[in-house]
Amino acid sequence: MVQAMDRARAHPIDDAASLRLPREATAATVIAILASLWIFCAGKDASWDVFNHHYYIPFAWMTGRIDADFFGAGPQSYQNPLGYLPFYVLVSAGLPSWVVGLLLGLLHALAIYFVWRITGALWTHERKAVLWRTLATALAAVSPSFLMTLGTSSADPISAVLVLGGIWCLVSLNGRRSPWIAIAAGTLIGLAFAIKLSNAIFVAAAGAMAIWQTARGRLPVASLLLCAMGGAVGVAAGMGWHAWVLWEHFGNPVFPFANNIFHSPHVSTQPLMARRFMPDSPLQWISRLWEMASMRRYVYQETFAPDIRPALALMVTLGGVLIAVHRLVRRRTQATSNHVSRWSGADADLAVFCIVAYVGWLATSGNGRYALALLMLMGLWLARACYLVMPDKLARSLALIVIPLQLAHFVSGQDVRIAAEPWTNASYLPVEVPEKLADTPYLHLVVGGSQTNASLAAFFHRNGALINPIGQMSLPMHGANGDQLKRRFERWKGRTRLLFPAFPAVSKQDRLRNAVAVMIRRLGFTVDWSDCVQVRYRAATAPDDSSYWWIHQKFLPGKLDRQLTSCALIAAPILPTTIDPMNEKAERVFALLERECPLVYGPSPPVTERAPNAWERLYANTDTVVVVSPTKGVLASRERVLSIRYLGTIDEVLEGRGDLQCKLWPLSTPE
Repeated sequence: MVQAMDRARAHPIDDAASLRLPREATAATVIAILASLWIFCAGKDASWDVFNHHYYIPFAWMTGRIDADFFGAGPQSYQNPLGYLPFYVLVSAGLPSWVVGLLLGLLHALAIYFVWRITGALWTHERKAVLWRTLATALAAVSPSFLMTLGTSSADPISAVLVLGGIWCLVSLNGRRSPWIAIAAGTLIGLAFAIKLSNAIFVAAAGAMAIWQTARGRLPVASLLLCAMGGAVGVAAGMGWHAWVLWEHFGNPVFPFANNIFHSPHVSTQPLMARRFMPDSPLQWISRLWEMASMRRYVYQETFAPDIRPALALMVTLGGVLIAVHRLVRRRTQATSNHVSRWSGADADLAVFCIVAYVGWLATSGNGRYALALLMLMGLWLARACYLVMPDKLARSLALIVIPLQLAHFVSGQDVRIAAEPWTNASYLPVEVPEKLADTPYLHLVVGGSQTNASLAAFFHRNGALINPIGQMSLPMHGANGDQLKRRFERWKGRTRLLFPAFPAVSKQDRLRNAVAVMIRRLGFTVDWSDCVQVRYRAATAPDDSSYWWIHQKFLPGKLDRQLTSCALIAAPILPTTIDPMNEKAERVFALLERECPLVYGPSPPVTERAPNAWERLYANTDTVVVVSPTKGVLASRERVLSIRYLGTIDEVLEGRGDLQCKLWPLSTPE
């Protein structure tokens, strides 16, 4: 009987069937208009990722530079370019920045439209179905993680479109036999995984949802198999060529990830896993839901992205569970005004998906940008929980209040973009490159911490090359990576340059020049300071009376400008490390830290960087930098955190008397 009711809900007989198409077209139009308005208010995003790899990855893969370059943007160089192709094509076409943002935003807004379609499986022939579907869609759309990336170069909203499209197909299959919809569901989820491996959590969640539907008799076994087949098609189509190239180059089809399985000699065999947002304790697996509401950075995103919806959804859901338990105990089965009796099979399906996705999300990253589909569905779930648990008037009032409240709470943090700029008629990346670099191909060695600015290489001569030998994943001059570096250095002999951030002040030039010289000496080069040119990105500005400042913090003109220096390199002999007796001591300190505290100091970098009178290692999983200095001792810091932890003198650490800081200190602000 229950299954029959579910099928009836999924396919109601509607006397106004002729109005369905206009209704869906109206919804799509409204969504497109509101998304466009938000994009114009939020502005352009010119974040770390844009300059580091969002434009570089498709440029390198589409032009063949992936063969000439080597770790041009660090480990991000080898991501699948598919999710960044729309951005690359639009920018390369020379369109104004606002047109690029608008077109990307309309593509991303399909995620909101798919949420709208999913709500149709939850509210079918109810008297106020359109109202509740609208409220649920709006609560999904005001997700800070989604709004922050809507209309930007990020591949995450495209992933959300594919995932939510796949979920819509799955809920549409409720009790139906439609081979093409089943194949489409799997294909969309498979493409999402191909675009970004972090979407594996949604592959698992969608698989669990489909298996649950089959177990409950709402999805035929044949349709389940077709979904799996579609998933295989999506993965093969989306990453087959990309994975094959990585296999040929590195012996790892998902390089640099999963190298504990494939053992490529080019990266560590220790697992790569960014831990900055992962739970620190068992309690945080639940508390994260209300921690997300706080006005703090680095809770689940790098910026202020407060989200009150998950905590409210948890509270209302727990209220519904208590009501259901109370009714079960009292054996009251008749329908009441709290609507719990309206729970449907589609509700159970989405609950399974969200629970599995939430657990997988926190277990693998906890990064809000990697879970856009889940965080949008949390808004839908909040609306549904209110509808099921509360009296009608109270439920509608709460949903109506939360939408503007959540939007205002998010905007008040003034981090609506990671690095916001106003829209202009100029190119999305207005880069000024001197003729010397535009007309002549060079091999550039780019250094500058974790920021490579590799996207700017697309504006140099197309036949040039790029290597990031010192940075997020430094490359040694020995082993497989050393062989690659030596071959390239020989090929570009006399045409090799260093690209690094311009020195901030003339007064610091001598000290910084010395630091650069010490850093690159292990590569076999010195800098010819007489042959340097400047590369510049000029950030867009807005007049003081511009509406852009309504939701943005004012900053001084030029704050987001980027200026880099390109200097010629001269070959020099590589100094053996045995010359300095302190080198062996520093290596012992790093080895001890990595052995005693692998979760903090890992994975082990293949090379130690040399600074003036100090040795440094960057641990990618936790963004932790350790400095060993004969005069200052052993210091540890986490990128983006101002505080530095003192571990002890070199001898204290080696003798077991140091404070190793084996537990990560929080990145969230304030602590």
